[in-house]
Amino acid sequence: MKDQHIIPEAYLKGFYNKNNHFFSLDTNLYSLGKLPSAKKKTAGMVCYKPHYYTLDITFKQQYPAYEGFDPYFLEKKFHSYEQKFKKIIELFQNRSLVINVNDASMLLYALFDFKVRNNYFRQNIVSRSYPEVIKKLLNETLDPPFNLSEDLTAFKISIENYKNELFNKLNSADSIRATHIVSLIMPDSLHDRVVSTLLYHEWAVFTSDHGFFTSDNPGFCLDSADVVHNTKFSEDFFFIFPLTDCCCLVIKDEKIDLKYYEDMNYKNIIYRPAPDDIVKRINNMILKNVNQFIFSSDEDKLNKFSTTISYTKV
Repeated sequence: MKDQHIIPEAYLKGFYNKNNHFFSLDTNLYSLGKLPSAKKKTAGMVCYKPHYYTLDITFKQQYPAYEGFDPYFLEKKFHSYEQKFKKIIELFQNRSLVINVNDASMLLYALFDFKVRNNYFRQNIVSRSYPEVIKKLLNETLDPPFNLSEDLTAFKISIENYKNELFNKLNSADSIRATHIVSLIMPDSLHDRVVSTLLYHEWAVFTSDHGFFTSDNPGFCLDSADVVHNTKFSEDFFFIFPLTDCCCLVIKDEKIDLKYYEDMNYKNIIYRPAPDDIVKRINNMILKNVNQFIFSSDEDKLNKFSTTISYTKV
């Protein structure tokens, strides 16, 4: 079995403590009426599933156009930016005030890819929208384009039964998985639009004394009504993404980066110490879109967090 990381180790290691590990909190335990406690982990122990992205036989039977593709096409695609991710993050850890636009673009690409490649997106975005698409398609293609008389009621029932049978087949876990994989193989036009949008806005980095948490679905967008979205980049957004336990990238759509307009070869970074209440608020918002696990470099902070939050699994 080939284990594939849904969130890359290169990112998760940014939340290690000085002893080269971090702590995880299993939020599924809340649903069981239990209070989770921090567990010692390493990046290699979390956020992976066997053959999660593999273009296997089942996938290629559903999408024959990809028959000739390397089974590990997506994993190799992810590695192309994962290998550069650590060095880019080090720029923020070293408080670089300016980074070149290639590094800035690569960072944004990676952060957005973390959002769309992980299990939250597959289970909560793809799986929820996919049935509606199927129903619309089936209704348009299988509904008779004429009014059936009463003596053809049996035919109508037959059509409905066939539609239900086909819907259940198309809406299977394998089909949802395949649809997600195809969306990741397709050209990166959506990624490019998100990157382009976020480059034009001012970047700030909140800093903290190892206070920021992350999750198995890191980052979120906040609107002006304080509603947390998994992604929202069209308008009225505040993009918040912990980069390490000490740094959190924040990009607000209202703030245009005038210096970037003057020289599009570089991005200027503003560093701001985050008050404890801001760190706490960001950590609490992470819960809104978590898959299962919260991660922190500090065991005591994570255990305190566990006892002070009110959380209901969506």
